[in-house]
Amino acid sequence: MADPLQRGLLSLLAWLPLPLQYLLGELIGSLFALFPNRHKRISLRNLTLCYPELSEYARARLLIKSLRETTRAVLETPMIWRASHTRIARLVRRVEGEEHLRRALAEDKGVIIASPHLGSWELVGQYLQGIAPLTALYKPPLKPSHDRIIREGRGHLGMEIVPTDPQGVRKLFSLLKRGQMIGILPDQDPGKSGGVFVPFFGIQTNTMTLLPKLAARSQAAVLVCYAERLSWGRGYVIHILPVDAAIHDSDLTHSATALNDMVEQAVRQCPSQYQWSYKRFRRRPEGEGRLY
Repeated sequence: MADPLQRGLLSLLAWLPLPLQYLLGELIGSLFALFPNRHKRISLRNLTLCYPELSEYARARLLIKSLRETTRAVLETPMIWRASHTRIARLVRRVEGEEHLRRALAEDKGVIIASPHLGSWELVGQYLQGIAPLTALYKPPLKPSHDRIIREGRGHLGMEIVPTDPQGVRKLFSLLKRGQMIGILPDQDPGKSGGVFVPFFGIQTNTMTLLPKLAARSQAAVLVCYAERLSWGRGYVIHILPVDAAIHDSDLTHSATALNDMVEQAVRQCPSQYQWSYKRFRRRPEGEGRLY
């Protein structure tokens, strides 16, 4: 897709009112649930693994809701990437747990925001940037044109983003030493050398060690934050949850477990809005068979 066409499509989606985006998500997500496709297949496999106690009917209902919400996450992103601070604040209907963030900022030891792929993770960064400067870690896409769009979108309100390379990691640690706030998506597969296997929904899951290492070295507060999408495009509710003190443990198994426990707790509060279409359990411990 040519760059002008990409930008034209983003502009069109950014212009659409949130209720209309919601309805489009309902329609497109329902189509994904109706016909065979990769997103449906992976989502159903993940839901079967993580919710074995549910009946087949209940999982099918959750699958449909999940595909609709995942579609909405895509449709709303251009709007969020172009919204002003005023509009972002207007979209957030309430914040639950804001006292945890205010307390952490006041302690001046740095703050690590762990924002999983739950609800509108793009909104989380833009909202928090309106409270205090935020620097977020991201994995650059392969296409330079895509990278430029992401950097411009996420940074349009002043949020700085740094790549997942040694220089970017050093920047994050430096910011934490100065008492500033950083953001990391904690539920992506970190590769062979960047993770440790600990439980997530009772399944041994390759979990990043970067965030626990940063927490242990800096003693910064760690908060899980997600934006719950309200029905019919009415806006969002920001949830801020403190991670257990074990996140600062030098034993990476303990600290990564504390991180996964809080992410799982957040997902269980809002299961239909998690990105189940991602192969979270793709990498397995040595000797285990593939799950996908």
